[in-house]
Amino acid sequence: LVGSVDAVAPDVPADWLGQVCGVSPARFCGECAACRQGYPELCENFECLGNTQDGAFAEYALVRADQLVRLNGLPVEMAVWLEPLACVLHALQVAEAARHTAILVVGAGVLGKLMLMALRATTRARLAVVDPNAAKIQQALGLGAQAGWVLPRSGPAPQFAEQIQQWAPTGPQAILETSGAVTAIERAVDWTGPGGTLVLFGVSDPAARVFISPGVLFAKELKVCAVSGMTPTAFQQAVDLLRAGRLDPRLLATKPVDLAAIPQ
Repeated sequence: LVGSVDAVAPDVPADWLGQVCGVSPARFCGECAACRQGYPELCENFECLGNTQDGAFAEYALVRADQLVRLNGLPVEMAVWLEPLACVLHALQVAEAARHTAILVVGAGVLGKLMLMALRATTRARLAVVDPNAAKIQQALGLGAQAGWVLPRSGPAPQFAEQIQQWAPTGPQAILETSGAVTAIERAVDWTGPGGTLVLFGVSDPAARVFISPGVLFAKELKVCAVSGMTPTAFQQAVDLLRAGRLDPRLLATKPVDLAAIPQ
């Protein structure tokens, strides 16, 4: 959500009026056990625009002043990417991506490609991507991936495991799974290198179940993590990254849609 401040409450400084701002949609209470332990994204009283209350598909939205961030010249078309980029950056923090030299992104949808752009902007790792869609793989290669493979959505894929191992002889040190597909998650467990980290970023069907061999986890001492949303720190990092011009998510946009056309 990006918008201009049209009115403020009596206790809010008037200099916000007329400012074009980005909005951090998540609200954390700061008082529950999760917040106090440093996990605001797991806040017991979590609220979010467009999730627990009405969001940005309207002419006006009511937000707290502490959710606003001044754009300071950042184009609106870039600022609309603040929230998804913050979610991506939180995933990279969980993966400890900055310390790895070979990282695989599973899924080359919009967020998978944003993941590649963020990795390229914040790490020196070699990057690869897999996806069932050849056109998406080509786009990912143009955005910084050094290798990419088009693979089937289901069934065994031993040849791709071999190709990934040729690219990273000891296996990728981190895999970021962005699709939420059961098959993709199960494959990623097998592809992750010894001592590596698998981060589940994609949203799966609530009824989905994944079959994983505990022996594989044990033998390779794998760390399997999941991420949910973003943190205030990640949102500020997204602001800093876009302001510095270190990546331009506008490359991922298709076309603007008029507010009146949203229902269609």
